[in-house]
Amino acid sequence: MAFATIDVTKGITGTIPVANGGTGLTSGTTGQVLKFTGSTTLASQAGGSLIHVHTTTISSSTAEVDLTSVFDSTYKRYMVDIIGYSPISNSTLRCQYIDSGGAKTGDYYIWSMKSQSSNGDDWDSHSGANTPYIGITGESIFNGDNDPAQFRIFVDEPSNTSHHKRLFWTGGYSSTAEYAVSLSGTSNYYADGNAITGLRFYASTGNVEEGIFKVYGVN
Repeated sequence: MAFATIDVTKGITGTIPVANGGTGLTSGTTGQVLKFTGSTTLASQAGGSLIHVHTTTISSSTAEVDLTSVFDSTYKRYMVDIIGYSPISNSTLRCQYIDSGGAKTGDYYIWSMKSQSSNGDDWDSHSGANTPYIGITGESIFNGDNDPAQFRIFVDEPSNTSHHKRLFWTGGYSSTAEYAVSLSGTSNYYADGNAITGLRFYASTGNVEEGIFKVYGVN
């Protein structure tokens, strides 16, 4: 007995039920996944995931690393990964916000962080008030090419103009004495509630030698 065949790319319109091998959906939204509800229907559900937004790669001496136009209202939270960071000279890593007018360089940053070294010292405290930058590290990062640093920085609601913008971060690096250092910190910029669109990173002394700066939206 011969069976007729149907070209499903041309011969079917509308929604195909799950019971017939379909999804029961006509469309979805970018960044969503399909979830089986336990019966004969499928529903769209926002999937928890990281959406790559931007990458800047530094491979030679650079005074300032500007991640511009990377934040907007698309995501409530953004994540910045700094991979394989190395400065030209032993130096701390600093950060400034960027808004529509450029880098925010006024003395309105407040920040604090804790770090601990592998030499057995207790947690060290580092902080700043009314400084023109955020201190991502409280002590200098060793500039050895075989000792790259890494950091993960979170930015919440950068486009919300009703409150001040805060960062919080974690990271690890080698100190100038070549001890392993871990840290965590937070910051605020209290001068205004302007939307921020990016971040600037730079070394306290000398330039940035290399590093990969990746921005993700947290879905």
